[in-house]
Amino acid sequence: MRITAKRNFAQQASAFEPVANLFAPYWRQVNGAKLSGMSFEEIDEAEWAEPRTDVYAAMDYYFENLNQGRPYFLAGHSQGSRLSFMVFSEYMKEHPEYYSRMIAAYCIGDSLTVTYLKNNPHVKAG
Repeated sequence: MRITAKRNFAQQASAFEPVANLFAPYWRQVNGAKLSGMSFEEIDEAEWAEPRTDVYAAMDYYFENLNQGRPYFLAGHSQGSRLSFMVFSEYMKEHPEYYSRMIAAYCIGDSLTVTYLKNNPHVKAG
């Protein structure tokens, strides 16, 4: 998985290296081969377990050690987008000082719904 993650980083995220400091932590994902056989509820439950814990720990590390009070941009793809929405709904609600410095988020592969925005009034879509 780490080899694939490094390859994906090189193919996708490295495009931002000339203009940004990148932080792309490892996190446990739900097995993609199992997703097709899982209900939405099962996927949701699985993603709110270990992956969520890993991502929140990575966010803590980033803000406490690397960000230095700078504005930032958050990006996610597929499961990373779903986890980004979890970050917005919980983590950023608890850390408005971090959310206020976010320039934008780019979350490809999941939907930002009207229901989500109603349930998370602190999240702004534009």
